[in-house]
Amino acid sequence: MRRSRRFLTMLFLTLAAVLGLATGWSQLPYSINMQAATGAATLSPNPVIEDVIGRVRSEEIRDIVEGLSGVKPIKIGGQDVMLKTRYTPSQEGTLSEEYVSEYFQSLGLATTFQPWSGSNRCARITGRNVIAEIPGVVDPKRVYIIGGHLDSISPRLGDAPGADDNASGTAAVMVAARLLKDYKFDYTLRFISFTGEERGLCGSIAYSTEARLRGEEIRGVINVDMVGYDGDGINDIELHAGTRVDSQEIAELLSANIAAYQLDLVPHMKTVSATDLSDHSPFWGQNYPAIAATEYLFSGDGNPYIHSVVCCDVVEHMDFEMAADMTQAAIATLATLGGIEPGAQATPTAPPTPTSTPTPIPIENIPGTNSRNFPETGKSVSGLFLDYWGRNGGLQQQGYPISGLAGEISDLNGKPYTVQYFERAVFEYHPENSEPYNVLLSQLGTFQYKQKYPAGEPGQTPNTSPGSALFQETGKRVGGRFLRYWQENGGLAQQGLPISDEFEEKSDLDGKTYRVQYFERAVFELHPENQPPFDVLLSQLGTARFKQRLGNR
Repeated sequence: MRRSRRFLTMLFLTLAAVLGLATGWSQLPYSINMQAATGAATLSPNPVIEDVIGRVRSEEIRDIVEGLSGVKPIKIGGQDVMLKTRYTPSQEGTLSEEYVSEYFQSLGLATTFQPWSGSNRCARITGRNVIAEIPGVVDPKRVYIIGGHLDSISPRLGDAPGADDNASGTAAVMVAARLLKDYKFDYTLRFISFTGEERGLCGSIAYSTEARLRGEEIRGVINVDMVGYDGDGINDIELHAGTRVDSQEIAELLSANIAAYQLDLVPHMKTVSATDLSDHSPFWGQNYPAIAATEYLFSGDGNPYIHSVVCCDVVEHMDFEMAADMTQAAIATLATLGGIEPGAQATPTAPPTPTSTPTPIPIENIPGTNSRNFPETGKSVSGLFLDYWGRNGGLQQQGYPISGLAGEISDLNGKPYTVQYFERAVFEYHPENSEPYNVLLSQLGTFQYKQKYPAGEPGQTPNTSPGSALFQETGKRVGGRFLRYWQENGGLAQQGLPISDEFEEKSDLDGKTYRVQYFERAVFELHPENQPPFDVLLSQLGTARFKQRLGNR
């Protein structure tokens, strides 16, 4: 069987070489030769690359996949965390982003988040891509990318291990970063974990669109998506290149690397039948060359466990030797494209140091002429903010104003907004939205929960009382008095989705312990000593956030 796979590989490369000679391989930083005796396409092994990929270990890939898919805890912010899902957006999805970011930073690589807020099919979905970089030393403007999506999905959004789809591809990107970090390259390499792929390629759409707007010179993208399943022992793989010649050249190079380094894979290039259902295709839409490297997903040996169609996408169904070979092929291709320099080790780029004095954010005028002064705090509320306050629960829901207008960068998407702080909320002005969405509330519950419980609060119990509701988006239940309060006081728009189940918490305000539940924009406290409607009160998250960020402004 192994001999037949080698024959198929060489036949594929022969045909690929003929196509490549006719379409301009000379534009890329490598060359493939035709052996005179056999006519087969060959790529001479590079000793430096051979050494690099020789250090890929299936055990390391399995270790990363087990952590990302919830087999064992991983360290995030110094805390042990068990991930049951990486769904975008969700609390555990955000934690998985932090995990990959901390991993890249531990390698000494300059690492950033790219917050995004989707539009069109990704409307009202937010997330963050995680990006690490090795700058090129000859032409740093020329960029090559290896990426894969971090998020996962299943019919039960709170239970989506996503081992193959796509912890396997994420592990390949992380291992590539670790092994290549100590080398110099002619051109810039980027390592990207995209989010929101399962929601409609949201993260890669945002990244590729912004890259095109910036005029970035991206010469190639290798998208690794599901690289660890083989149901028949043949190790067929698909390289989705589409009809672009420059994308096909990258697929041909990856195939040549498989042969050069004797990897146990059988590549099949997809052109007119290439899928557009993964994070390479938005780059095609922005006129960038890109491929997807995946297992034999669309050609008869697809993983039946992905998305938990048949339960479940877990490590027990994976082939980690195949995942290691796929990782080696992707690393070899990226290193060749990037122009790895023999014997030259890089000085890792340190992460940027935050400045101590932030740049002031301009404050926009809030439309409207009506205004009200609150003598209780000495602050005024005007225009759209006063209208929103009056329509949405006033004092009970929002509390008194505790600041004037301020300019602020959102922790959620990194964009600047004009805001005003209230005891229980922060109003954001969104002039880009039509009413009623031109005033939105900051996700104070999300911020508070992540800050207090980075590993999740361990004592939570779901409310399963009759009539309770399960929120598929976050996997949390709301019931009893909290559900009634949520329904009667603005629901999703005002309170957001639940991000925890119920638990006991000591109040920062009065030191007493209350039954609480966290939502994206609020924390509900149960006060059985009070008569309805005051038996459910909201924590003063606006006050806490104001003290943390703005002090005495």
